[in-house]
Amino acid sequence: MDLLTKKANKTELQLGYKKPAVIMIVGVNGGGKTASLGKLAYRLKNERAKILMAAGDTFRAAVSDQLEIWDERTGCEIVMANDANAKA
Repeated sequence: MDLLTKKANKTELQLGYKKPAVIMIVGVNGGGKTASLGKLAYRLKNERAKILMAAGDTFRAAVSDQLEIWDERTGCEIVMANDANAKA
């Protein structure tokens, strides 16, 4: 909580100077992680970043379908498993 409250007034996302940068989104089921990922990808793509989205959800097969929709909306690349039984 200290880290979050100390940085609360800084809302600008800074990826830093080193490339590539990795953003990992973690949260509970139904918390809006995939939608947030899509919105963030759209924002960063508009800022001229090259985006590659990947699903790491081992419990919900529909996440790949959801990422495909965000791929179409944002024009970003996605990586998905070729095998339906593949684990993230």
